[in-house]
Parts: sequence; C-alpha cells; structure tokens
Amino acid sequence: MAQFRLMSFSTNLYNLKSDVFYLNREECEQLLLEMKSWPETKESFILSLPERTEILYYSEIDLEDKIFEAIIACKTGGDLPIK
Repeated sequence: MAQFRLMSFSTNLYNLKSDVFYLNREECEQLLLEMKSWPETKESFILSLPERTEILYYSEIDLEDKIFEAIIACKTGGDLPIK
C-alpha cells in the first residue's frame, strides 16, 4: 500500500557544515525532476532551508537510498562517487 514518507535533515545553526544537505533552487528543481521520472514516486515535495531540508514523497516502497544518491548527484553536478 502506498503512503507518504518523509526524509528530514536538520543541522545545528552553529555547525560549520550546516549547509551539507541544503539544496538551492536549481538543485531542488533537479531533484524534483529526477524523482518525477521514477515510476515508484507518485507525488513529491521538497523544503530546503540552510538549517533543515525535508523531502516528502508518496510511494509504495522506501526510496531513501535512491534519494540519497540523487541528492549526491545534485550536489556534485551529476557525478556520483564510486563506492
């Protein structure tokens, strides 16, 4: 059964790496387009602030790993690091 799922990343405002999960407008659009192309995702929403990023999506399966990979691709310009 499909359900809404939430991924939330919060950072400390005083942490030097507080923007590690922050997505600017272009990165949000790129991630939304990527998620829209996945047949498993029916709906998606991204809220990204320097201190918090939340990704809400509607799917039958958990897509956390796939979303992490897509975030890395957005942040690195499309080049995924080799594991």
